[in-house]
Amino acid sequence: MEKKMINENKEVKNPLPSLPDQAAAEGVDFTPVTPNQVGDLTCEPVNRNVNFCCEVEIPEGFLGVIDDIRLIYNTNQLRAHVEECEQTVETDCGPVTVPLYQVRVTGCIPFIGSSSIIGDCGGLNTIENDPACPPTFDDSGLGRISCSGKVCVDHVIGCCTTPPTTLPTLDCDTITVTGYGVFNGFRPVVVCGNQIVCRSIIFAGTFQLPTFTCVHMKK
Repeated sequence: MEKKMINENKEVKNPLPSLPDQAAAEGVDFTPVTPNQVGDLTCEPVNRNVNFCCEVEIPEGFLGVIDDIRLIYNTNQLRAHVEECEQTVETDCGPVTVPLYQVRVTGCIPFIGSSSIIGDCGGLNTIENDPACPPTFDDSGLGRISCSGKVCVDHVIGCCTTPPTTLPTLDCDTITVTGYGVFNGFRPVVVCGNQIVCRSIIFAGTFQLPTFTCVHMKK
């Protein structure tokens, strides 16, 4: 059977991109997204971005390819709560300390990223039964590889001048993925004078926590 990820020159089609170099990475904008809250009256900076990264080693001779790239994650290990804090502001009468109420999200986001990887032999097992004796392959050389991780969250997502009456819902609709990429990583390292090439596939991206809008109690 023809290997769909190999061209007529026996080259891998659609390989995953390599990691950007340091200069390119330094040009990326990592400025946190700040909701429109109560001006600059925040006890801590508002930051809704949660970056994640996961790396899995691959043997020499294998290569990640752009085919069926996926990401799944859970949000049930997160909670939101209100913390009272103080902020000193300058007034015509001098500095005044006022109470503020910041909304913090804590916990973790477990995730699993996956992509396709190509080798010389084997391929998709076309037998649905497990185990299969013997198994049947399509000889595409195409397989799957995944990487799992858990990123910690301890982020302030909003600040109010009075105690908020509601807290944000934390689910798949409100916690979104604003960026995701899968890369082939080939990094030479020198150990005791010997150069060793480390080969891996890297899954990286950014979750975004929900925007929080203060709802004040009616007097």
